[in-house]
Amino acid sequence: MATKIKFSLEITKGLDKGKVFPFGQGEINIGRITGNDLILNDQTVSRQHAKIIFRNNKFILQDLGSQNGTRHNDIQIQEVMLQDGDEIAIGASVFRFRCELAPAEPTSDKTVIVGEQKLSAAKSRVEAKVEEQPPQEKKPANQTAANLLKLVKKPQIGIPLGLIVFLLILSPLLRKGKKGEQTDIDHSAESIPLPAAGVYGNTKGDRSHPDKAVFTFDYQGGKVFLDYAAGGIGQDEVSILLNGQKITGVPTTRKWFKVIKYELPAEFMKSRVPNQLVFENNLNPPGKESWGVKDVKVTQEPYPDCSPEKAQECFNRAEVRYEEKRVSYGNTYDAYVNYRQTMDCLEKCDPKPPIYTQAKEKMQATGKELDEEYQKHMLAAKQAYKLNDFNLVKSELTAVLQLVPNPDDYRYMQARKLLAKYNLEK
Repeated sequence: MATKIKFSLEITKGLDKGKVFPFGQGEINIGRITGNDLILNDQTVSRQHAKIIFRNNKFILQDLGSQNGTRHNDIQIQEVMLQDGDEIAIGASVFRFRCELAPAEPTSDKTVIVGEQKLSAAKSRVEAKVEEQPPQEKKPANQTAANLLKLVKKPQIGIPLGLIVFLLILSPLLRKGKKGEQTDIDHSAESIPLPAAGVYGNTKGDRSHPDKAVFTFDYQGGKVFLDYAAGGIGQDEVSILLNGQKITGVPTTRKWFKVIKYELPAEFMKSRVPNQLVFENNLNPPGKESWGVKDVKVTQEPYPDCSPEKAQECFNRAEVRYEEKRVSYGNTYDAYVNYRQTMDCLEKCDPKPPIYTQAKEKMQATGKELDEEYQKHMLAAKQAYKLNDFNLVKSELTAVLQLVPNPDDYRYMQARKLLAKYNLEK
């Protein structure tokens, strides 16, 4: 006879306190991103954080290798059996678990989102009956191992038992995963020569670089530009290191965002030996976050000849633009570009004049200022979107286009992409 299940989660602490969400399926996933049954808009919650499953007439709570852990009755757990009235703490939210075996009621098949301005209990997904099934014998990871196990249980004439055991040990190493399938081999520490057109990370297309992806290239002297695409990246999740020095982070982007361009700092370059460029996930391990980069390459351009006169012109122009940053919003970016050009004109000078150090310090300061302004506008646009204030969304994203008036800059492209997504380009 079919077992019909029904349970609910009541928020006792956190955003939307007092809300009760009923469920009727045999398994729900809890996390921060779309695709979970219960979505928590909380940066302390992992993308796939935890799950509740109904197994052998029992409710089980499992942590999915989350960064900040899952607590059951104020104790951090990996897996525990749930009882009616138990408390579950995930991120800033605390839930009261209620369960019973009862006929399932028809409800809409939608996902629960905690942390939105508008939320309805009718959003909970309740599926049909869950048939109670006896526990099944765990299957081997691949068909080769399954066939070998049959031989062990029923030894065949002419096949030595030792050979069968040896093949059982060797079979996982011989298995070739399908494209996009999780494999047992971690290639995070292996170097990949650039350019690299494939997908690298812990995502569809490659699961063999969960921690980091290491790339190498030879420095030819001159300016070096990094180009890549990224997807599934949370805030401050993935850092970029050049020869062991952190130089920047990968922009936050859930879906694949193409052609991110960044100029690598010359002071960390090495001559005569391969340079190492690392995309490092700051959450894995112990987390199991999904992330990826693809189409990674570097392009190199020679520096212009040493020209102190041209450098001084660029420096003076940068100073004027920065002084006039309140006159036009794009002047800060123009100042940043001219400080950069000042340094380019002096890279081949030996020794470098004092203006080189001044330009470098001011370029770094204006670059930081640009990033802070960009983050401020993007956050304001996100908050306005949650409030359905699309006039403000358009205003904030348009401000980004004015702040960074370069169509090749990833910040400009991100703002333009969102304007198009929300039909706000006109």
